[in-house]
Amino acid sequence: GRPGGIFRIECTDMGTQVIDIPIKKFTHKIRYQNVFVGMDESEKAEAQNCMDRNELRFWQIYARHHVEVVEEAASQTITDAEFRNALSVGLFVGLNNTQLGQIPSLLTAPSNVIKIVWVSKTYNRLLDPGAGGTNLGAIGHRDVCLMWLKNLNANQQAVEQFSQSVAHEVGHSLGLGNAGPIDHLQTDGTPYLPYMLMCRGQPKDGILGSNFIIPGAPDASAKHHLIKDHAIITSSPLCIPLPH
Repeated sequence: GRPGGIFRIECTDMGTQVIDIPIKKFTHKIRYQNVFVGMDESEKAEAQNCMDRNELRFWQIYARHHVEVVEEAASQTITDAEFRNALSVGLFVGLNNTQLGQIPSLLTAPSNVIKIVWVSKTYNRLLDPGAGGTNLGAIGHRDVCLMWLKNLNANQQAVEQFSQSVAHEVGHSLGLGNAGPIDHLQTDGTPYLPYMLMCRGQPKDGILGSNFIIPGAPDASAKHHLIKDHAIITSSPLCIPLPH
């Protein structure tokens, strides 16, 4: 059932008749690289399920829009010592904006490759310690997405709740902004279409906000999957057109 394939319908009531429906091919491609920061092999193994869930959602969401997600052959590893030395990290593990701005200098992939930077659970973002992901577009590095394992991989519930964080942050890489302040509402108070990928939300009164998996979503294990502004992502320099 992947793009470019065939959806086949067979039914015993139809006898030998088979209906083949061609599925539209991929029209664009996103290249990405995994980068592991400050993790030893045991932490990487512990976080593998979380990373796998996010990468699966990443592929599924963009495939709906005929955009193929292609991982670069080689990941990059930045040791904890290299990371601390480059960012002058001391005893405190909350990273400020100045330190975040230094991270791109450690990355080796070219600027037309989106870097998915998995940050050890030792660290978080000082100004938003509960964040699951941070895109560095605000400081001129839209191709860099930081994924905070301290929150993404806190427990199995968190793994599922945040399973589309990579897809959301890559949306920022491709030029999409957050949709509304909280819970699917636009700034004028009117609702967005449910399950928008770029909606954001916060927990309110103990109830999960819209930036988590929503009970009753079409895909029970999904958070958001719809991208309203398809033309924006396919016009991004990071979304490469494929030959017809």
